[in-house]
Order: sequence, then structure tokens, then C-alpha cells
Amino acid sequence: MSNLSPMTPLERHTRPRARPPRRDRKRVAPIPPPFDEVITRFNQGEYRACVDPLELLFFADRNTFYQGLLHLVVALLQTRLGMVRGPRTRLASAAELLAPYAPWHRGVDVAGLLAFIQACRERLPEGVVELTPAEVEALGLPAWRMELTARPGQGEGLRR
Repeated sequence: MSNLSPMTPLERHTRPRARPPRRDRKRVAPIPPPFDEVITRFNQGEYRACVDPLELLFFADRNTFYQGLLHLVVALLQTRLGMVRGPRTRLASAAELLAPYAPWHRGVDVAGLLAFIQACRERLPEGVVELTPAEVEALGLPAWRMELTARPGQGEGLRR
């Protein structure tokens, strides 16, 4: 039996709620500094090390751009561990969350990222739950290098 008393209707309506994720409409605003760490770790294949800074960014801003990137790094990490079914689902949700930001958002080539996600999904077999490390290696999953660039048609790479 719980010691908690039931909430009154007034308490239910005045209780603070977490903001739902939203679209980030600031396409040209620079990405906050924790993102530098995400880029470095992502490009080194250290997907687990990307999770904490992406969570910081997501919970600070609650937008679907960071949420999509978080789904992507978790899927890549799980794939490396031999999982298949979960990563296929996460890659699909990452693509869905990131698609509205294509072709470019805050220095990230989202169109290229979406092509990378699609190529990964195409190589992960359907109906398979998990694979051995050797089987994962044999899939020949593509690699993608995350870099900040200027908006297409706006000059050279983004510098900070």
C-alpha cells in the first residue's frame, strides 16, 4: 500500500511537466561546444562517448535534431555489439527525426548523414536478432565522417 495521497485535479494541472521534443528551427545558429566532442568521438568510432554530450544537448534544448543523433549513435553502438533488430529500429527513427533538417542544419550535412543511415539499414539483415562480431564485420557497414561545413553554396567549411 502506498503512503502517497492521490493528487487533486488542481495539483495534476499545476505540476511541472517536461517539455516535449520540438523541431530546432535555428538552422544557421552554431552548435553548442559539447557538439565538438560528439564530432571527435563519432569520427573515432567511440559511439558510447557520444551519448552523454548528446543527452546534455538534447535535455538542454529538447529538440529532435539532437534526439535523432542520439538514436543514431545508440544504433551504431548496438550494431558493434552484434545486435541487429534494435539498431534497425533506431536507425529508422533516427532517419525520421533527422529528415526535416535535410539537406543541412547547423553545419551538419544531414543529407549525407541520411544516406549513411540508409546504407547501414540496407546492410543489416531483416529478421535477424543478433550476429557474432565476425558476422557484423562481414556486413561491410559503411563509414561516415561527421564534419561541420558552411551552408551549401555559402563558401568553405564552417570555422569556429
